[in-house]
Amino acid sequence: MTAATFLYHRFNSLNWKLWAVSCLSATVLIGYNLLCSPDVLAETKMLSNAGSTAEKLGDYKEAKMDFALAIERARKAKDKEVLANALLNASRIDSYFEEDHSAVALAGEALGICKQLYGEADVHSALAAIAVADVCPSDFAIPLYKGALPVLREYKEKQMDFARALRQLAYCYADNDQKANAISACKAALKIFEAHKDSEPAEYAQSLIQYSEMLDLTQDQKQAVLRRALKIQETALGESHPEVAPTLMELSFTTSSNKERIELQNRALKIDLDTFGELSNQASRDLANLEASYEAAGDKTHARQIRAKMKNTFKAKENMLSELSLDFLEGYAAVLHDFHFEKDASRIDKIVRDKFGATVPAAAREDNSDDVKPLIFADSSDYESDPELYWQRAIVPIIDVEKFSTPEYDHIQVTLEKGELTLEAYKDGESMFSSRLAEVPSGQVNLIAVRDAIEVNSRINDGPIWKKELFKIANNQVKLESSDKEDAYCAMLSEQLNAILELRDGASSSGGAIEQVPVQYLNNNFISDAIQKAESRALELYGKGDAYNAARTLAAVFDLSFYAINTQRAEYKADKMEPELWIDAWKWRKLPAEKYITALNDYGFFLLQSGRYSEAARVLETVTKEQPDRSVAFLNLGDALWLTEEQGLSAEAYQHYLTLNKTHKESIPARVIQRISKAQHGGLPNS
Repeated sequence: MTAATFLYHRFNSLNWKLWAVSCLSATVLIGYNLLCSPDVLAETKMLSNAGSTAEKLGDYKEAKMDFALAIERARKAKDKEVLANALLNASRIDSYFEEDHSAVALAGEALGICKQLYGEADVHSALAAIAVADVCPSDFAIPLYKGALPVLREYKEKQMDFARALRQLAYCYADNDQKANAISACKAALKIFEAHKDSEPAEYAQSLIQYSEMLDLTQDQKQAVLRRALKIQETALGESHPEVAPTLMELSFTTSSNKERIELQNRALKIDLDTFGELSNQASRDLANLEASYEAAGDKTHARQIRAKMKNTFKAKENMLSELSLDFLEGYAAVLHDFHFEKDASRIDKIVRDKFGATVPAAAREDNSDDVKPLIFADSSDYESDPELYWQRAIVPIIDVEKFSTPEYDHIQVTLEKGELTLEAYKDGESMFSSRLAEVPSGQVNLIAVRDAIEVNSRINDGPIWKKELFKIANNQVKLESSDKEDAYCAMLSEQLNAILELRDGASSSGGAIEQVPVQYLNNNFISDAIQKAESRALELYGKGDAYNAARTLAAVFDLSFYAINTQRAEYKADKMEPELWIDAWKWRKLPAEKYITALNDYGFFLLQSGRYSEAARVLETVTKEQPDRSVAFLNLGDALWLTEEQGLSAEAYQHYLTLNKTHKESIPARVIQRISKAQHGGLPNS
């Protein structure tokens, strides 16, 4: 390529300003390292700038390396603010490569740093929360977006981030069959990007595509929108930018011409190969689409070539993963399980079994007990689907459990096939007997060896309830010893509540794992029971002289109930003060007032006793509005207002208390009359 051709290509297919900045950044960075004794923090910032420029140019591989180095330097510099920024950048790039486990871990670390530095309500924390939401499953992401959006809305300079978050929230709503919410969020984002289409043309194009996906358009209408968006993207980003590839692929699905479809898909494949590499998921999907298009066009030769390439790619992926260490693979699988990427996790589990035998997880290996050995976690759902993509299958049908033996047998083999578990026992290499263990309707099973028995935990009907069966192995037969059921969601709710009541690590004012629980579990019985238990625990703590933790316990359970209820609400406002927010949720759920009003009054009293007078006054005032005949609330409110030097308001509260206690004058504390008199004569609050 001549110099003139090269410059023409650069200046026409890419944003030449960005290219120039990229060259300048690289030059400065090289010169800085050669001529100076580099300051680590300055080097980190320069690497981040270089990575950002590479990202804008679509060179994601270069950006990935720059951001990884920036994280390394930021850790060395011990600058948390710069580290958080580098982590968020790296998380975004990992999400492009569909490395979701890594992206979540990086964004999660950044979110923790931002909360520590700025607090939860700060714009930095909001942006970090959105970064986590961008790479989480949609049902986890929705509450994160909804919590961060009100914070971003207040910052005009973050309007583009606000619009992007709205757009991502729309995708999540669509994934959860909330079409009206999806269209509303998408439309709001499109409106913002349309107003900035001259400065953010690529974002405008992406929003156009998304909005068209939300609507019930005809094939011709979709095609018109995609062609318009593609033209905008190619002009703004260049014809080879990674953001162009998905548009090319979507456009290919709308055309009736086999020739054009294949041309568009080949273009998309080339971009994804150049950007992400031949082992990427993007390239694999492109190949699958292209193979189907060749088949539809009757081009059997090219279709066979694509299939062969797909098989070679999958084999290369398998070999690449198999080269990794046992500890890495098991840690990788654990992260995938934690974030519910079960199919990917099961694939890694299979590699561990194939390479290292029927080994137990690292945590179990460290336990020297010979009595209990977890053998395997398997998910065979979709086991028969897509046999060509064999490396993506959840599990092979035969599980070899070489590490498990009984006094009678030295080798046990368990087979999981089409929802049935079968056990076969061997002695000296000879099969002694075979027996059906259990039926596993969803294909999800966890086996544990206990001396001369096997415990089978299987999920029932793809739901949260696990069936636990214990089988005894002896005398060439398997006998069912016991059978029990466990509801995982009930256990999760119980653990969350106990953590709060016992003030243990794991107690969370934001509800913790509450958003994972189906709404039918979060009913009024659960909420009222939680409040009742919290009230009992708080009174116990107060009886021991610990008013602070008594108040803390009640507040945490009130928050828990708030998040439990708001998982069921399409929209809610979270910009009120705490007591009003809780009551708004309880009323929406039609929880009877008697289930919460006493606990709320106690909360105000405990705040008062722990010296938090202003907070106590706010809570107790809310109680009196909700239950105007509650005399003790007016007494406590009067005390709180007096201690905040609100004499007039305090006297009014005391007067209400006296009115409600006309028939019980002997029980009225002496301070009430004294303070009313002092307030009327302008005295200072001193008792």
